[in-house]
Amino acid sequence: MNPLDAFDKVWAAASKLKNLADKVKEADIRMAIADLMMNVADLKTEIADLREENLGLKKKLEGQDDWGKTEKDLRFEKGPCPESCGNSPRNLVAGI
Repeated sequence: MNPLDAFDKVWAAASKLKNLADKVKEADIRMAIADLMMNVADLKTEIADLREENLGLKKKLEGQDDWGKTEKDLRFEKGPCPESCGNSPRNLVAGI
């Protein structure tokens, strides 16, 4: 099950409990449910943070920076190395 789907189900259950607690008017029950809802919201934030971290790690593993440029793209933005390192105009045109 997707973590966000699980979160939605827990949130729906907590909301139902909150509605019931509002009718009962028991302070302890209302506080416990409020704590539960805060914990579930914290979990959703943690899931979002982990997804963002995972995306950043995935980009690094693919050899890309945050803008989707590969190391080779960045190297050629600075300019190719001189002909002495094998990047003659003929090699660049040929894609070597």
